[in-house]
Amino acid sequence: MDEQPKLGLALGGGGVRGLAHVGVLKVLEREGVTPYCITGTSMGAIIGALYAAGMSVEKIEDTVTDVVSLSNMFKLADLTYPWRGLFAGHNAVEYLRESLGADLCMEDCPIKLGVSAVDLIARELLYITSGNVVDAVRASMSLVGVFTPVQQGKRRLADGGYLDNVPAGLARELGADIVIAVDVGTEFAYTNGDDHGNPINSRLPPVTPPVIEDILQLNMMMVQELVRLRLELAQPEIILRPDVPETVGILSGFDHIADVYEAGVAAAEEALPRIRELVLGMPALTEPDGSPEQTETP
Repeated sequence: MDEQPKLGLALGGGGVRGLAHVGVLKVLEREGVTPYCITGTSMGAIIGALYAAGMSVEKIEDTVTDVVSLSNMFKLADLTYPWRGLFAGHNAVEYLRESLGADLCMEDCPIKLGVSAVDLIARELLYITSGNVVDAVRASMSLVGVFTPVQQGKRRLADGGYLDNVPAGLARELGADIVIAVDVGTEFAYTNGDDHGNPINSRLPPVTPPVIEDILQLNMMMVQELVRLRLELAQPEIILRPDVPETVGILSGFDHIADVYEAGVAAAEEALPRIRELVLGMPALTEPDGSPEQTETP
C-alpha cells in the first residue's frame, strides 16, 4: 500500500485574522489529516508551533481565545522605552513559555516546524527550523512598531511577514509533497466606521493608536504583493483564503473571534474534496460539467 504524501501546512501571519488557522486545523484533524510539517509566520507561527508541539486543537482554541481577550491583551502589553516598539514582548514570551515549555526545541516537536523571520541588520529573510521554539516564535511575531525586534548576536530579528508571510516554499524545503497555504492577510477594509478607522459595529475600543493603524495598513499593502509573488513561485496545491469579517484587522476585531474561527472552518470545508483527493487518495468530485472543483478558496 502506498504511503500518503507528506502534507505541508503553511500558516500566514495576520494578527487576530490568523485565528482562522484554528478552524482549518479543526477540519483537518476531524478528517484524520496530520501535517508532516507546519510552517508559519507571526500568528501562523504561534498556532503552528502549538500544534506542532502536540497541543490539541481544542486546547489551542482555548489558549488563543484567552490570550486575545481584552483583559489579557492589556496584561501582555509591556510598554517599553527607548521605542523600538510599543511593547517589549517579555510578557508575551512568558506566556509562550508557559504554553510550550521554556526548553522545547524545534527538533523535538512531533511535527516538523519552521518559521520565517527577517534580519533587519543583514537585510535578509531568515527561515528558522532548529533551536528553541519560543525564541523562534518570538522573532517571527515581532511586528515592527508593535513588538521590539529580537537581538540574537549580530542579528536583529523581526516579523517574517515582511518578506514571506505565507511560507509555502519553506514547507517544500522541509520535505512536503503537498502544500496547503492559508492566507489570512487578504485585503480588508481600512475603515468601516469613523474617521479614525474604528469599526462602528465593534463593541470594543481600539487598542492601537491611529498612527500604528496607518503603518500596519501600509505594511499590509506591501506584504500582500510579496505574498502573491511568493505563492506563484511556491505553487502550493491548495490555497485557502478564509472569508474573515472586514472588521477584523491585525490588532482589532476582538469581539468577532468566533466568526474568525468559523471562517477557517468554512474555507477548509470548501477545499475538502481536493484535500481528500491529494492527501488521502480519495476520488475527486467534479462539477456538473465534468470539470474538477476549484483548489482555491474562496
